[in-house]
Amino acid sequence: MEKLLNKTAEGSARGIARWYALAHAARCGPCRRFLNALIEMIARLRASKNEGLPDETAQRLKSSAAAAAANIPFDD
Repeated sequence: MEKLLNKTAEGSARGIARWYALAHAARCGPCRRFLNALIEMIARLRASKNEGLPDETAQRLKSSAAAAAANIPFDD
């Protein structure tokens, strides 16, 4: 489920896979919070990339996002 939620958050999940992830997250609180956190982090990273942040800063944001996402408990 984690991989599917990641793909859904980044926009690469399509069709039934995307539908399943969204339907599951709608019923599962931990997965919903995980998905929402991923979507927010990805949006921040994309916005920061458009602002022309130095590569080092963008990498630190990506590392922080990954660490934060890894600490969000969820059930499969």
